Amino acid sequence: MSDENMVQDLLNDLTDVLLSEQDSRQLNRLLRHYDEDSDQHRLLHLIQQIHRTLIWQEPSDKFTRRLKQDLMGTQESGVLARLRYLPARVQVAAGVAVVAGFMLITRRRLTEPSDDTADVAVLQQQ
Repeated sequence: MSDENMVQDLLNDLTDVLLSEQDSRQLNRLLRHYDEDSDQHRLLHLIQQIHRTLIWQEPSDKFTRRLKQDLMGTQESGVLARLRYLPARVQVAAGVAVVAGFMLITRRRLTEPSDDTADVAVLQQQ
């Protein structure tokens, strides 16, 4: 058996042991079976420690939805989704227009007297 095949078999068996979450005695038996040198023993123990510390994470619903849309080539609907694919300068111009419009509306509301204040001013004059 060639060295390459032996390493492939070792990694395959190691993966099976780690995925089945068997104890370290099984890993030690595996290492003795393949009679590898100490560098490979350290590497395999490091792989086992990394496997123990990593925690499985489920992807968020938003991520899976966006990934599906990207893979399937479907378009998102909505104004923000359409703006995302515009060039950067157009996005900046749209943002400036929205901010300017908001400022204009709030300025008008602050400068124009409301109906309530106009009624109070009329009543005070009488």
